Amino acid sequence: MYSANSLMSLSWSLNTETDLSGYNLYRAEIKSGPFAKVNADPIAAGVGSFTDEGLKIGWKYYYQLRAVDSAMNESAPTDTMAMVTPGML
Repeated sequence: MYSANSLMSLSWSLNTETDLSGYNLYRAEIKSGPFAKVNADPIAAGVGSFTDEGLKIGWKYYYQLRAVDSAMNESAPTDTMAMVTPGML
């Protein structure tokens, strides 16, 4: 059994495209996916960070970020990044 009270702080370099509307962040528990969108609405274009909450302690998660343009089209995903939540069980 795993406790779901950890969080992960992620940050990235801001996209400079003129039609950028924001970002969508995706998470998976295995590198090959499936990836599920973490944010309900796009993360604002001028924001280069997100705190993902309610995660399992000491668990590896995989993330991908996609830029969203003003027509709500998503870019291809970034390279997959692996991160482990802090703490021990």
